[in-house]
Amino acid sequence: MWRALRDCTYSIGEYYLMTSEPGIAAKYFSFAANAAHFAENTILEARSLFNQANAEKAMARSGNYSLEEEQEYYRKSIKTYQRAHAAFQEASMAGCYEDVQALIEGGDAAYILGDYEKAIKPLEIALREAQKKRYDELGLRASDILAQSYAGMNDSGNQERYRSVYAHYQEYFISLDSLNETTEEIQKLESSNARQQVELDKKQMELKQINLELENQLAIAEKNEAIIRQHKLERKMMVGGIVVVVLILVVAVVGNEYKRRINRKLASQNRMIIEQKIQLEVQQKDLKAEKGRTDSLLRNILPEPVAEELKKFNKVTPRYYPKVTVMFTDFKGFAEITSQMTPGEIVKELDDCFAAFDQIIEKYEAAVGRKCVEKIKTMGDGYMCAGGVPFENVTNPIDIVEVALAFVAFMEQRKREKLSRDLPWFGIRIGINTGPVVAGVVGSRKFAYDIWGNTVNIASRMESACEPGMINISASTFQHIQGRFSATPRGKIAVKNKGEFEMYYIEGRVGVV
Repeated sequence: MWRALRDCTYSIGEYYLMTSEPGIAAKYFSFAANAAHFAENTILEARSLFNQANAEKAMARSGNYSLEEEQEYYRKSIKTYQRAHAAFQEASMAGCYEDVQALIEGGDAAYILGDYEKAIKPLEIALREAQKKRYDELGLRASDILAQSYAGMNDSGNQERYRSVYAHYQEYFISLDSLNETTEEIQKLESSNARQQVELDKKQMELKQINLELENQLAIAEKNEAIIRQHKLERKMMVGGIVVVVLILVVAVVGNEYKRRINRKLASQNRMIIEQKIQLEVQQKDLKAEKGRTDSLLRNILPEPVAEELKKFNKVTPRYYPKVTVMFTDFKGFAEITSQMTPGEIVKELDDCFAAFDQIIEKYEAAVGRKCVEKIKTMGDGYMCAGGVPFENVTNPIDIVEVALAFVAFMEQRKREKLSRDLPWFGIRIGINTGPVVAGVVGSRKFAYDIWGNTVNIASRMESACEPGMINISASTFQHIQGRFSATPRGKIAVKNKGEFEMYYIEGRVGVV
């Protein structure tokens, strides 16, 4: 009995929900949920509760009720969405598409009521599940409502979360427009090449037809000459030798002139076809060169696997990495020292240092025989790189600390050279942290590979809390490198907007004095 009742009421509820009668639909879905509960069918119970909440939310949005009634329906929908989420968990379907939808819709209803604190928790859970299951559309919607909920609260930390979450997804959409423009230009060039190839094939077919017609005409001319010769023999006795000779000469002259005209026409058409073929080859060569420049540009500004994904799918899906080590560097006293330098001197000094950092990374990767450290960007006197993206590995904390030691050694050598010539010098500060990040492509006209997450923010705080000439690491990084490097504990140190963190100074490799 319960089975027939639940199936019938669920189907009737779907009908009324599709015919825009949410009030009736909500009642039938409520009956279906109760029947499914007594029948111990938790999956149907969860889906019935989910659709009941959708119907209640639709009633709140219908405009057919007073403000107080609309708010009451929103509150009912929030409770029903929560019951649906609990039922999905009981049915071992936590994180399924409908479960994530229930979390988002419930959080959205709380946001509409202005209860931002109640909205944040289900939206944060939904965003994590959407990222884990690659539900891109749900992830974008959850982040949008979550960012607005952060913004609705007066807390400065939530304002920062709003800017971080919302800016990332906004730039993600803009980057798709720029990529589509580049793809359309390449497609136009390839389409033009295809049309020109068709024209060349058409000209070649015309040339073959002309050759065939010429062969036919020559065969007719030879046949006519044979007939004339036959007539000559037949009329020799009737007309006389002189008349026959004149006739043969006239036919020969006319035939030769016709052949010459055909040959000139054929030669002219051949020259046109050859010229068109040369132009087509030049265009094909230019197209190939342009494509090569585009590919080279993508490889220069993006990691190779990211560039390949961009070319193949016309988009880059943001990806979650569970273990990444991030390094920030800057120069202590940069503003004071550069105030006494010309703009050209400042640019040259930064270029010399950052070019040396790039070479250190290349030499390290050549030594270990693998790609393991990715330069992310430079920001004024700051340099940012990371290990574990886009190629995941377990050695990224060790890789980044090795590179950091090489950076410090280079800057110490540069300091000695500057002092020997009585020139100003910079003291480098380095901060390192290990944890999860999200990586992807941003930018509207200029693509850029970047990483986001709390791990990045903490790495930046490690750098700002560091002394010149030192390497400051977090407790998270220390857990992965102890035994390979010696480090001095600094204890818990307070950082801006983040509380207190355990910090360590790297002294060197274990066993190396």
